Amino acid sequence: MTGIAGVGAYAPRYRVPAEAFEEVWGRFDASGVERKAVPDADEDALTMAYEAATRALDAADRDAAETDALAFATTTPPLEETDLTARLGAMLGVSGTAARRSFSDSTRAGTRALSTAFDAAERGGVTLAVASDCPTGHPDSAEEHAAGAGAAAFVVADDGPATLRDRAEYATPAPGTRFRRRGSEDVEGLDVTEYDRATFREALAGAVDALEADPDPDAAAVQAPNGALPYRAAGDLGVDNETIHASSTRRRPSPPTSRSTATRNCRTRRTSAGAATSRAGRPRAAARTSASHRGAGR
Repeated sequence: MTGIAGVGAYAPRYRVPAEAFEEVWGRFDASGVERKAVPDADEDALTMAYEAATRALDAADRDAAETDALAFATTTPPLEETDLTARLGAMLGVSGTAARRSFSDSTRAGTRALSTAFDAAERGGVTLAVASDCPTGHPDSAEEHAAGAGAAAFVVADDGPATLRDRAEYATPAPGTRFRRRGSEDVEGLDVTEYDRATFREALAGAVDALEADPDPDAAAVQAPNGALPYRAAGDLGVDNETIHASSTRRRPSPPTSRSTATRNCRTRRTSAGAATSRAGRPRAAARTSASHRGAGR
């Protein structure tokens, strides 16, 4: 049965702590974030994608030459116009005849790439989905304070142990929640707290309600603009804080009650993909939801 055969992740080694922002700007506007990963001078979305992809292939015990399809997602490509899948495939050793798909212009790019990988694998073969991002914002903005860098990759094959039980999507226009103007490198937002929270929760709840299967997850990986929002949306997802905390990038004995400790090392904003494992450590089926807020200016 088609499933995830290997997972790889990469985050740059450099970190900027919340205290550094507070020292310079007098505040830190990324609730639930303690520090963020930032790329080195010679790193970008493409190099980080390579690192995550090689780790996923190693975890799946697959050679890149076996890959029949490659899907690459990023909202921060190092070049505005070029086929990055050709470059990434060549770096990895993927065959020149492998199918390639690029996804960008939206924070749903990551889940679109993963969904495409499952569709391709279900037709036979091995597919590789990679999401990589390193967004930036104005130095004193909430977007910049939370904007970490990193990449994640999934090898999908017909013998993958982490199977996909169900998938669903929900899209709603929410102008101003996140956007980047043409020619700009900075992500922006209106930063209207109640509006941001309401649209975030609506999108997640809509995607979960559209699922036909009851996911009943041991862990829920919720991508969000900061580390606190996933806990506010726990009820909309039908899970408790423990389930959200199980997927945080920094683990502590108990979930936070008011401030999340999740470190924002890998941001593919407002997309989520999960391959859950049972409490006994055995692979179990995964359910994935994709939620989208379409910001103005895209």
